[in-house]
Amino acid sequence: MANWIPAFETEAFDGMLSSHLMPPIRINQRLEPVAMNKVGDTLVYDFGQNTSGWVQLTVKGNAGAQVAIRHGERVNQRGTLDIKELSRFIRSGEVQTDRYTLKGSESETWHPRFTYHGFQYAEIVLPPDVEITSIRAHVVHTDFETHGTFTCSDTLLNRIHQNLRRSYLTNYHSYPTDCPHREKIGWTGDAHLVAESGLFNFDAYYAYRKWLDDYADEQQPSGNLPGIIPSSGWGYTYAQGKVPELGYGPQWEGAYLIILWQLYRYTSDSTLVRKHFDQCKRYVDYLSAQAKDHLIAFGIDDHKQLKQITEGDILSAGLYHYLTSLLSRMAAVAGHPQEERVYSALAQKIHAAFNARYYNPANGVYGKGGQTQLSEALFLDLVDEKNRPRVLRNLLDAIENNNFRVETGVVGTKWLIHALMREGHDDVLYKMVSHTDFPGWGYWIKLGATTLFQNWDATQSRNHVMFGTIGDYFYQGLAGLRPDSDVPGFKRYSIKPLLKNDVSFVKATYQSPYGPIEIDWKKHDGAFFMRTEVPVNTTAIVYLPAMDPAVVKEGGRALTYVPGIISTRVSSGEVVLELGSGSYDFEVTKFSPR
Repeated sequence: MANWIPAFETEAFDGMLSSHLMPPIRINQRLEPVAMNKVGDTLVYDFGQNTSGWVQLTVKGNAGAQVAIRHGERVNQRGTLDIKELSRFIRSGEVQTDRYTLKGSESETWHPRFTYHGFQYAEIVLPPDVEITSIRAHVVHTDFETHGTFTCSDTLLNRIHQNLRRSYLTNYHSYPTDCPHREKIGWTGDAHLVAESGLFNFDAYYAYRKWLDDYADEQQPSGNLPGIIPSSGWGYTYAQGKVPELGYGPQWEGAYLIILWQLYRYTSDSTLVRKHFDQCKRYVDYLSAQAKDHLIAFGIDDHKQLKQITEGDILSAGLYHYLTSLLSRMAAVAGHPQEERVYSALAQKIHAAFNARYYNPANGVYGKGGQTQLSEALFLDLVDEKNRPRVLRNLLDAIENNNFRVETGVVGTKWLIHALMREGHDDVLYKMVSHTDFPGWGYWIKLGATTLFQNWDATQSRNHVMFGTIGDYFYQGLAGLRPDSDVPGFKRYSIKPLLKNDVSFVKATYQSPYGPIEIDWKKHDGAFFMRTEVPVNTTAIVYLPAMDPAVVKEGGRALTYVPGIISTRVSSGEVVLELGSGSYDFEVTKFSPR
């Protein structure tokens, strides 16, 4: 302590204080060790799951003795901590190491207060005169309330779902981070890819609202944005791109518009759209200033793809179209009809330019014909309607030729999941998700994962959330709960569960702005049953797997005798019901999976 530098007086902060609306960071769980391994003088504690937070110690010993605690997510063959991967970006000092100097009392309890770590294991080398009487891990993150629950008959999918929830929580510390151990920074691509999964699982509205304000604060006069929010300057350039002086492209920076639009869809809060419209317009105008012949060609590739087949230019060009289309829709919400028309017309020009540059009419392939490029064109509505069947067929062939395994990176995975759900090929999607071979989410489970990994091959970080887009499949696909962009905030929504799979039941809930939505369906003895709760002042469009309303009963009654049913029709082999608020219990006696 003799070498400590004294504190000095400085001027007080003179800015305007404002309320902090988002939930605080709290200790949300306390974990006891599930195992302890002693290797020589080293004690290694295993807390059973990858998490974010710190270790709390209770010790006794002589004054001046020092205890060092190292944190990590792997152990080596000897059983001691392996922190090689976590050291990649550490330029000086110790890696995830806390030190406590004892004061010499009978019992001392301590944990750090100004940092947190990402870890499953804690390694301690004890001085000979110090004894640990208690040790536990504190799980620390932004204190979100749960908004959604999901469970199904497939235990593998349930474990993937739980790992997604854990990764999302442990990667939110006042802003969405990429990992809780190594960088801890707000990579924007990671954030927008899992925003929908986050909103289904947790009450993340105020957290995202605050982060959008950070976006507005960071935006440059030109409209430019970094790929990291908040940024100390890092994130404005992407050196591996074709135009190194430019940044990560709309595939990362576009999180500003994408998350804003998802908040509107899930909450119907148009005030946020009006508040941020000018800044979003400035960003799209910035992209336009970089465009040549209505295409842009800078930014990051399909991050963490297995094969380097998707370059950044096709991603950025497609997302330029998508963000321009979003801006047109935002203009309508914000009451700017002139901008709505201008950006709608620009989106059409980008659409034409994208197809002229990337679509091969001879074989119906976009780019190099990989899963990402074909999914991108389908999901971002870049395919002319006449070409859709052919492009979809090429996507299905690309998946089958890869033995129904993903080859996509984090961006392409989101598009792939949604393209297959939208086009009704959930049988293919289920094959891609429900196995434990490499690569896939189940492969991580086989390796003992308790969170989502950064790479398909399980190298590098073992707590990244960016492949958490699989959560969209659980809520929007298997449960079938989908918001309506035209009537946002779940004032109107649809329930269209995907049934071409081996899942025999799904139970899901979601706390909408109007109240709880419940979906509980099962397949049994050739029949299909679904119970649902529709909140007051809302309308649900429910799709049931039947060709004829006569084979559908509600509470044992024919549909014509159910007062809450507003309308009934048959479309594409399904009975489609428009329901008012209330509880419904449907049975389809002749079940035909679509």
